[in-house]
Amino acid sequence: NKIDNIQSSQQAKTEQRIMDQFEMESMIYTQDPIYLKFLNAVSGEKSSEAQLPVFDIKSKYSEMLQAYYEIVVQRMADQLPMLITFYMLKETAQLLSTDMLSILEGANASELLFEDSDVSRRRKHLQSRRNRLTAAQEALSNFI
Repeated sequence: NKIDNIQSSQQAKTEQRIMDQFEMESMIYTQDPIYLKFLNAVSGEKSSEAQLPVFDIKSKYSEMLQAYYEIVVQRMADQLPMLITFYMLKETAQLLSTDMLSILEGANASELLFEDSDVSRRRKHLQSRRNRLTAAQEALSNFI
């Protein structure tokens, strides 16, 4: 099934991107202003960027790790749903629409758009019935 193939392909791609995201998180990195903001929140102190190299003392390690942990958690909370949404919804929809258009190119469009005579007759009957009911409603509203 073509849809299942696209879905499983996108799922594999999504899983790979998520694994890449976890692998990138094993490289300890964050921007200094962001790190400082979280470190100040964790420690309850007010420090500046100039003091960052001074923080490299053992007594601050637990606060430093906690600040970095909070940054990573926030980054993952933002990135993972975005990766899933992008690959499983947006790209899958794009691939499906491309495949559907390629199917239509090979088919005779007039045959696909042709309406069965029974359906056509029923549609015309329902339209005329709706028109009669609308006229009756107008006549009743004018009468009242």
